[in-house]
Amino acid sequence: MQCDLHGAISVRLAIGSLTALALLAAGARAQGFDESPFEDAQVLTPSIHKLFPVVAGDLDGDGLPDLIARSADNKSVLVYLDHAGTLGAGTPFAAPVPFTLGLLQRHVLSDLDGDGALDVICADGFVGQFETLLNHGDGTLEPMTTAGGLVLGTQDFGSADVDGDGLRDVVVGSGSFSGVGKLLLMRGQGDGTFSPAEQVGAPVAVGMLGIVDVDGVGGLDVVTQSSPFAGVGLQGFDVFLGAGDGTFAHAPSIPSGAFLPSTCLDVSDLDGDAQPDIVTATPHEALVALGHGDGSFDPLLSIPVPGDSVYNAQVVDVDADGYADLVGGGTTYAQRLGPGLQLVGQPALLNLEKVQVYFTLADFDGDALMDLAWAGHDDQAHVNRNVLGPFIDVGYDDPPGLLTLSVEGAPVAGAEGTLLIGGPHPGMLAVLVVGLHPVHADFAGLDLVPEVCALLPASVGTPIHGRWPETLQPGTLLYFQAFAAKPVAALSQAIVVVPE
Repeated sequence: MQCDLHGAISVRLAIGSLTALALLAAGARAQGFDESPFEDAQVLTPSIHKLFPVVAGDLDGDGLPDLIARSADNKSVLVYLDHAGTLGAGTPFAAPVPFTLGLLQRHVLSDLDGDGALDVICADGFVGQFETLLNHGDGTLEPMTTAGGLVLGTQDFGSADVDGDGLRDVVVGSGSFSGVGKLLLMRGQGDGTFSPAEQVGAPVAVGMLGIVDVDGVGGLDVVTQSSPFAGVGLQGFDVFLGAGDGTFAHAPSIPSGAFLPSTCLDVSDLDGDAQPDIVTATPHEALVALGHGDGSFDPLLSIPVPGDSVYNAQVVDVDADGYADLVGGGTTYAQRLGPGLQLVGQPALLNLEKVQVYFTLADFDGDALMDLAWAGHDDQAHVNRNVLGPFIDVGYDDPPGLLTLSVEGAPVAGAEGTLLIGGPHPGMLAVLVVGLHPVHADFAGLDLVPEVCALLPASVGTPIHGRWPETLQPGTLLYFQAFAAKPVAALSQAIVVVPE
C-alpha cells in the first residue's frame, strides 16, 4: 500500500495555531532506518592488531570517557585519551599477550588502590595470571604488575568491593568441558594485587558473569551465564546473593532452553521498574529474565531482533527518551524499545562488518547521546558518533492517562469514521499523525521518520470526522498517534487493522 492518505480524511475542525511539534512536523520528509545513522567514523591510531575487547572509562579525570584497547602484536594496552570529543593517538603501555585460542581475553577498569583513578586489570589466559596497570590519575599507567594467579578454565571476571572492606576485589568464573564450574573470590589488597583465589560458589560452567545488587539487601550479588561447554540442557543462569562479607548464597537457577553463545551478559534494568534484569542473546534474538528485586527472576522471554546475526545485547538508552534500548554485535544493530518492552520501529542496522565485533558505548563528545567504539577484524579501533541520533519517541502513552485515542467506525474503504483524542484537559492543542509505521520525531533534522501518511491538527475532546480513502487495502496496519506539548508532553497510540 502506498502512503496516500494525505488529505484523505476530511477535517471539519479548524485550529488557528499549532503546537511547536506541529510546526516542526509540517516539514516532515521520508526517512528510513535502513542506512547507518552514524556520523563518519574516527579510525584510531595506532591500530590494535587482532580482535580484542575495548572498554571506556575516564582515566584522566576530565569527565570525558577515554578508550582502552588491547593489542596483541605490540604487546600493549592502548589508551586513547578523549580531547573534547576527539580521541587522541593511542599511548601503548606494556601488557601481556593473551593466548587467542579460546582462553580469556579481557581487561576491566577498577580503582584498585583507592586513589580515585581507574586502573586496568588484564587477564592473561596463556600465562595464567592477572596483571594490573595502576593509573597515575592523568591517563598514564604504571608498569605492569603481576597481581594474582588465574584458575585453569577461567572464562570471565569482574571487579567490585564484594566483601565490604572498601577495596576492590576480583570475582572469577571458571568452566570446563564437563560442565562443572567455580565461582572464585580474590580479595583486593589495596595496592593492585589480590589474595589467592577462594571458592565461594559452584555454578554450572561459567561463560560470563556480572556483579550487581539484584536483591537490595546485603552486598553485591553475582549473576553467571553458563558456558556453551555445559550443553544446551544445562545452559542458563546462576544467581549468587552476597552477604556483603565475601560469602554468597546460591539462589534458584534460571534455565535458558536455548543455546547461549556466551558472548554477552548484561544485568540492567530493561523494563523501567528500577529492578535489574538479566539480558543476553542468541544468534537471532535478545533474551531477558525480568527481575523482581528480591534475587528472583521470571523465565526468559524472547525479543526477536531482525538481522543476520545478533550474538550480543546491551541495555542502554540510546535516544534519551527514558526507556532502555538494546544495542548488539554480530550484524551490529540498535533496537529501540518502549513501555512493556514493545519494539519501537525497525532496528537500525549499524552497517559495520558482517562479522562479530567488540564494542562499547559511551558519550565521547559530551552531547548527551551515545557513541559507539568498536574493534573488528580490520585490526583497527573505531569511534562512531551518535548511535541513533537525537530521536524522541512518539508512539506510547507518557505520562500514562494524559491522552487517550479512540477510533470509531470500521476502517473500510469509503466508509465514514471518527477519531477522538481524549484526556483530562479539554481543548488542549494536539497533533494527530497517521502512518503505516510508528513515527518518531527527529529534532535534529526537523523530521518525522519514517514516512508520514497524514498530519492533522486537533484538540482534546473535539472529534475529527472523515471518510476512509477508497484506496485502503484489507489487512493494512494503520498507526494513529497523538501528541500534545502542553501542559506536559503526552503521547498516545492506537493501531487499527483494516478488515480482510
